[in-house]
Amino acid sequence: MPHLNAAAALQIALLLSAVPAQYFITRWSGSTAAQRFHATTRLLRIWKQWRASYLNATAWTGWTNQQFSKVK
Repeated sequence: MPHLNAAAALQIALLLSAVPAQYFITRWSGSTAAQRFHATTRLLRIWKQWRASYLNATAWTGWTNQQFSKVK
């Protein structure tokens, strides 16, 4: 039996989650081109907002400074 390391387990998990994710995306996005366009636009807007709030160094710096001020 082959040895299963962390990288292989992650790859298997990603492969197994691809089908449910694909099913969810097709159900969420709609069947017509206009519905898919609006769903894609909405998804991109959500991603931009998430990226601006969570993947922003300035936001993390502000949060860290706030946490340090609470500790002092």
